[in-house]
Amino acid sequence: MLFPNTQDGTWRNWTAYKSAGINPLTAVQLMYYPNIASKSKEGATTVFPAGYRIGFVLATNGWNHHVNGFSGYKKYRAATSSGLSLNDKGMKFNEPRTAVYRYSDWILTSFEDYMTDENFSDVVIALKSNPVDAITDIPVTNPDDDKTSIDFLKGIYAFEDLWPNQGDYDMNDVIVRYNYGNTFNEKNQIYSESFTFKTFQNIATNNNGLGFRLITEENIKSASKSGLFTHIWEILSKIIRFPGNLWNKVISIIKGIIEKIKNIKKTISGITDKLGWWKEFLANEQTKAAISLIWKDVKGLLHHVLPTKLEGDVTFGCDDPAITGTVLAVLGMTFPFHKNRIHVNPLFDGENQLTGNVFLKGSIYGIVLIKAAIEIYFNKNIKYVINRWKHKED
Repeated sequence: MLFPNTQDGTWRNWTAYKSAGINPLTAVQLMYYPNIASKSKEGATTVFPAGYRIGFVLATNGWNHHVNGFSGYKKYRAATSSGLSLNDKGMKFNEPRTAVYRYSDWILTSFEDYMTDENFSDVVIALKSNPVDAITDIPVTNPDDDKTSIDFLKGIYAFEDLWPNQGDYDMNDVIVRYNYGNTFNEKNQIYSESFTFKTFQNIATNNNGLGFRLITEENIKSASKSGLFTHIWEILSKIIRFPGNLWNKVISIIKGIIEKIKNIKKTISGITDKLGWWKEFLANEQTKAAISLIWKDVKGLLHHVLPTKLEGDVTFGCDDPAITGTVLAVLGMTFPFHKNRIHVNPLFDGENQLTGNVFLKGSIYGIVLIKAAIEIYFNKNIKYVINRWKHKED
């Protein structure tokens, strides 16, 4: 808790009176406790890790020593984090209850503590960091501008495209980052809104599409999109606007394609010459016997060396959520081997992280390895395959 009681005045008959509480300009130093989860303050520092998020909550009527004449006990919560602002019945507010903006070197957070004027001036705290630009993604205000814009990340959505079936449940078929922005006028009324969706690398065999429905009584003024096809169209438009070099570029591209076709033809010819040798080599009975022996020993060794007991829990995340989704897809391929005995917990919060524990139990006997090695080394079919391979160019 930063300030147990932020009230420095009260209103009676539209007149402000001084009351017990906090003195204006009272300052505190924010501290980072890396071991606070284990109820330890060891390692406390004023330096916060990169990418760390700091949130503030105003608790209305959260203290007990009320001023004389106090009669209102409704408890509201105004939070800077989305979804944490509550009314006196514990219900979430759909509209903002805080305003965060940058002015000069300071970051100001304004709170609305009730539902009357909604001027967001009931409590205002100022935050300053060292260096000044350490805190990012904060809108800058201009006192001479009658409109203020705010844009913030709402979240990252990961979809499984085989719904309602479980499918592979890798949650990387469609990954979308969603930003919401709005602009307020001088009366703190919403002047405009924006919704931005950015797709990451989506690994899926289905032809997926993403839909967004906006329920509003007003008309949508504009919509824009960007991506691969948009960039291709921009490039084609530039070519059309500058026809002087168009034919030279086309001829150069055609020549390059012809040259690549010639190289491919040479490669195919070389492969065709070797296909006969490979066909005869693989059809030979001794080659088949050698492959069968190696396959039998490999399966036996794998069965011998694989652990008899496997369990664990792994939590990971990357700075790019798309990479996290890709890694999660690869790990999903290992499910048939560990049969969900290793629980994987992906994090899409934009931070590099890898923690977990894996427990393996089994036994390996050297005599088994030696037996397989001797059997392969002295087998006459193996020797035949090795000799044929050494002389395949003859």
